[in-house]
Parts: sequence; C-alpha cells; structure tokens
Amino acid sequence: MPLKGPGAENLMRNSVMLKLVTYQKENVFLRPEVDYTGLNPFLDHDNLLKRYFDSHRIKNYSEKTTLREKAFLKNWFELHSTAGRILFTWEAMACVTGRQRIINYSNALIDSEITNKTVRSYLGTLRQYFAYILEFPYFVEDGGSTRIQNRYHDIAQPVSEFDFPHHTYNGEQLGVPFDPERLYDLYSIARKNYLAVAKYPLIANRNYAMLVLAGESGLFFSRHG
Repeated sequence: MPLKGPGAENLMRNSVMLKLVTYQKENVFLRPEVDYTGLNPFLDHDNLLKRYFDSHRIKNYSEKTTLREKAFLKNWFELHSTAGRILFTWEAMACVTGRQRIINYSNALIDSEITNKTVRSYLGTLRQYFAYILEFPYFVEDGGSTRIQNRYHDIAQPVSEFDFPHHTYNGEQLGVPFDPERLYDLYSIARKNYLAVAKYPLIANRNYAMLVLAGESGLFFSRHG
C-alpha cells in the first residue's frame, strides 16, 4: 500500500533533493571560465534580479507570486553553487553550457518523479526570467549602462519551449486555481471578445458577472464543470 501523508511528502522531497544534488555535482564543469578580476559579479547578478522583480510591481503581480518566484530563483542559483559561490545569471545563459545545464536539470526533475505541473512551473519561471534578461541585457549604472555581453560573454535563452512536458490531468485535483494577475487577463479577453460582440447583451452580462464572481471568490475552474 503506498505511503500517504506527511511521511510520504518528506520521502518525496528528500528523493527530489538527493537527485538534484547529484545533478549539481555532475554539472559543475558546465560553468564557463570567466576572469572576474576588477569586477563585482555578485552585485551585477543581484541587480539583474532586482530589476526583474521591479518589473513584477509594474505589471501588478500579486505579492504571493513575486515572493514565490524570488524564493525559487534564489534557490535555483544556489543549487548550482561551487567553489564557494552561486551560479551567475549570465553563466546560466551561456550559449552552449547554459542550454546543456537546462537539459540536465529537466531530466533530473523528471527522474525525481514530481508532477508535470511542477516541472512546467519550474521551467516556466526560469524561461520568463531569462527572457526578461534578453529583452534588457544590460547593467544600469550611475554613468549609464553596460551590456552583459560586453562585460562578460554572449548570452542566449537556455530554456526552450520544447523542454516543457505536456499538460496532464491529475484525477485527484479538482480544478486549477488562477493567479490574480491571470484573472484580470481573462476578464479583459471576455470583455473584448464576448461582451463587445454578444448578440444578446443581457445574457452576456449575466454570464460575465458569473465569471467575475467565480474568479473573485476563489473558486476553481474545473475541466469537468
């Protein structure tokens, strides 16, 4: 009989961590050689993360979402620590070794037998962060700005859309809760593509009100509803 409850969760968590630690040791060689003499890479790395999370505020992300992503990214870069320091953003995005690291990381997650939903969440958070860095690949300084490529080396998006496992339905899960920021996107789409062109406005307004009520009251959107 399968073990359930806190004991099972602890065993699963320990199994995942053990496999990720093994993965970490096997991927130390993927760190590119960079001469950091006269540079402050720790400050540069922290500034990139800070600027990324400042953008969350502009996009009105919920505090819960921001804190969750901060914790994940902090732990992810620490996971790849060696020689007394963390992995830096541009090292994770190195054109060849960065991609190989993500492939190995994805395999480690799958081997750990965690859910596809969790794997997608981890890889999605990484891809979103790296996408932001590619969009704004520079350090902001008092005297202006310096591109990452000019200070360190070329960078690329290491997380491909093809790395994500397919969506799977977990029969024990009753529904999928929407993050607050996603709800507002849904409302906007409904107003534009449903309310604005509805043949029967009264019925459309009623349905829209039901959608908002469901979202704002924290209900789950189920595939079987």
